[in-house]
Amino acid sequence: MDGWASARQGLRDGWHARTQATREHVEAHAAAMLRRPGAPTAAVLIINKATCVSRGEYVGCAEVLSDMLPVGTRMAVYVSDGTKVRLSKICQGTGEGIAP
Repeated sequence: MDGWASARQGLRDGWHARTQATREHVEAHAAAMLRRPGAPTAAVLIINKATCVSRGEYVGCAEVLSDMLPVGTRMAVYVSDGTKVRLSKICQGTGEGIAP
């Protein structure tokens, strides 16, 4: 998947539509894959940067990733520094940002 449209596929139209985290970040692309019909209900994502957090008007993945996942879906996010891999967050899908 690539591009903004693919990361936002299946999300509500106005839900954080101008937020980088829901358009560009790998976490959003991984969540989009889990919104596809027949997708698994659990996934592991290993990234090389910590998940971004909200600051001021900026909305980060840490706050919205669970909302981009379908209810009943879980994603474990690990961060690798090239030497070690550590668990960063386990997101339980709420479906809050998903289009009906």
